[in-house]
Amino acid sequence: MGSTYANVTVVGADVEAVAAVLAGSGALLAAEGGDVVVYSPLDQRERMATGATAAELSAALGCPAVDAFVFDDDLCLVQVAVGGEVVEVVAAPAGALAIAEDMGMPPVPGSDRPAAAQAAAVVAAVGRGDVDALARALGSDAVFAADAHAEVNDALGLPACAVGWGHRYVTSEPDAYPGPALQSC
Repeated sequence: MGSTYANVTVVGADVEAVAAVLAGSGALLAAEGGDVVVYSPLDQRERMATGATAAELSAALGCPAVDAFVFDDDLCLVQVAVGGEVVEVVAAPAGALAIAEDMGMPPVPGSDRPAAAQAAAVVAAVGRGDVDALARALGSDAVFAADAHAEVNDALGLPACAVGWGHRYVTSEPDAYPGPALQSC
């Protein structure tokens, strides 16, 4: 069985502002390079793969928020929320959409667009990134979805500490966590 994790990166947010929105939630926050990665226990359970935390944070803070969900290292689903709404959804590596369909997940909106069009829309929604690198990441031949997540993250210039980590992992393996200091909400 492969990795399963979820987290949200709030782009261009202040960690104290994110903490105020999530006060009492049990979330852990990592501030890196002007972004904040949120490891929420809700994203590991009832909100997993819904984009709900990203939508909540984007509405409250006026910043784009990127929800990443990796399931069993087979599927990486990335949802971008702006203004409280999930506006873009992409999946990686190549073949991930078939896996999502087999899991009974609803079709990914816009997945019928070419990878370059999907990448351009995601970069526009996030407000930064490399369209060509993201298009390559979406069509990645990575064996593990966490590797495809790393490619997507790199293409969008998001913190490396988001790859491979969710609330369950940072709380059960805190000594292995390589990212910046965590702040509790």
